[in-house]
Amino acid sequence: MTNESPEIELESRRISAWMVGPVAVVVGVLLLILATADPAPNALGSGAVLGEVAPLVQGPTADGGSFDLDDQRGRWVVVNFFASWCPPCRLEHPELTEFVARHEQSDAVLVSVAMTDRQEDILAFFDELGGNWPVLYDDTTTAVIDYAVTAPPTTFLVTPNGVVVEQFIGPVTADQLDASMARFESPAE
Repeated sequence: MTNESPEIELESRRISAWMVGPVAVVVGVLLLILATADPAPNALGSGAVLGEVAPLVQGPTADGGSFDLDDQRGRWVVVNFFASWCPPCRLEHPELTEFVARHEQSDAVLVSVAMTDRQEDILAFFDELGGNWPVLYDDTTTAVIDYAVTAPPTTFLVTPNGVVVEQFIGPVTADQLDASMARFESPAE
C-alpha cells in the first residue's frame, strides 16, 4: 500500500501511461528505419579475413563443373557471395558480367558462392541475366561462416598469392574491382 492519496496515485498512472505512448512510437519508428534501410552500397568492409590467406572455397558448380580456390594461385580471384532471391545481387550482376568480360584473357577470375539457394534457381538467374563463371551452390555454409558473410551481396578480392585484401559489402562495380586490383598490384605479387 502506498502513502500517496488516491488522486496523486491516479495522476501518476496517467502521466506514466501518457509517456509510454510516445516512447513506443519512437522505438517503432527507429525499428522501421533500421529494418527498411539499404545497407551502405559499395561499402568497404573490415572483415576478419582481411590480410589473411583466403579460406577454402571449393565444390561443385551449378553448371556441373567444380571449382577450387587453391587451383587459382597466380591469378586475382573475386569471391562473390550472392543469392538469386537478392534484389541488390540483381543490380550487381551486370557489373560482375562486365568484370568477367574485361578479364576474359587475363589473370583474374570470378567465382560466386550462392547463399541459401537452389541449383535450379541459380541456373534460372543466370539464364535470365547472363554470366558464365563458376557458381558454388552445394554446402556453402562453411565458406559463408569462414568469410563471416552476414548478407548478400558481399565480395572479397584475393591476391594472386592467396591473401584477402579487400571486402565489399553491398553491390560492387567492375571499376571498383579493377581499381582495387591496381592499388594492390606490386612487384612482390
